Amino acid sequence: MKLKRIFAAVLAAAMLLSFAGCANKDTKGDSSEPAGEQTTEERTTEPQTNEDGSLVKPKNAVSVSDDVKIKTYSGTSLIEIGNRVMEPYGNAYKNMKAYADALNRLKAEMPNTKAYCLMAPTAIEFYAPSKYNTGVSKSQYEGMCYIYEQLKDITPVNAYAEMAAHTDEYLYFRSDHHWTTLGAYYAYRTFAKVAGFTPVDKNTLQTGKLSPFLGLFYKDTKSTALSNDPDYVEYFIPPVNTTAIASDTDAAMSNSYSIKVINTETTSSNKYLAFVGGDHGVVKITTDAQSDKSIVVIKESYANAFVPWLCANYKTIYVLDPRQLTVKLADFVKTNSIDEVLFLNYMFIPSNPKFMNALENMA
Repeated sequence: MKLKRIFAAVLAAAMLLSFAGCANKDTKGDSSEPAGEQTTEERTTEPQTNEDGSLVKPKNAVSVSDDVKIKTYSGTSLIEIGNRVMEPYGNAYKNMKAYADALNRLKAEMPNTKAYCLMAPTAIEFYAPSKYNTGVSKSQYEGMCYIYEQLKDITPVNAYAEMAAHTDEYLYFRSDHHWTTLGAYYAYRTFAKVAGFTPVDKNTLQTGKLSPFLGLFYKDTKSTALSNDPDYVEYFIPPVNTTAIASDTDAAMSNSYSIKVINTETTSSNKYLAFVGGDHGVVKITTDAQSDKSIVVIKESYANAFVPWLCANYKTIYVLDPRQLTVKLADFVKTNSIDEVLFLNYMFIPSNPKFMNALENMA
């Protein structure tokens, strides 16, 4: 316990030096103001600690039910609350340290390239009773703060507080482990603040819905609570013209094929595939945004709903999924004259051996 208190105090002091640190939330603002357009600056304060030195979590906009069912399907335990199913979270500090170390090694090979890290929390962090943050599910907030504290020359993008303030909105699918495009939007707004550009206002964009969508957890549970109230995939069309190509075998993309940044007519039952066509080894998106900047996003599927938001702010966007294709990141950045790197993963990734091995192979 003493070590934990020391760690928390040091971490809190370090986060005071950066906007991107783990910020505490004020209570939600007047409901007459559109929640989606309140800024991060209006919602955040300096990090705080309890008397014992532990971190104070940002304010959650919703209260949660205590009517929890824990069920096991094919060896995997899932938490069911009403019409929502979630995967219990737990991670070891050694895994999170290994993840941060891998990012630091990659960044050391790109000393002149600006790099960011955004860890996405999952639904259980916000929609399960607090006891599951110390029992079945360890705190993702504490975990991401620990990861951010380990980074060297990589700017943390802590979207937790911004998301916590909007949890009364449709941020996560109830039948799937992914966030929605709206959840990704609030993370994007935080990234915009940290990276120094103006985020697009979602309320100015053409939008639509793809339904019904029943995700991974429905396939596991066949829950009637999910099938009777299915999810939908909402999309927002970027305010710029875009073209996109992908390759699964060649980082140089000599054998690439065309994809859509957002496929509004997908016929797949997995409607989440509407975003950048799902997982590819490498994707290149070209836009006519009023910007000369380029960025590469290192990701798994959580980033798929996030990437389209970047189209308004970057001329060229590359997306690399190390699980699909082995690419030496420093060489890729140099060859394509890329300005910025964003590591975007959800909080389960540090304990995922397949992804971690693939990430290590990018060095």
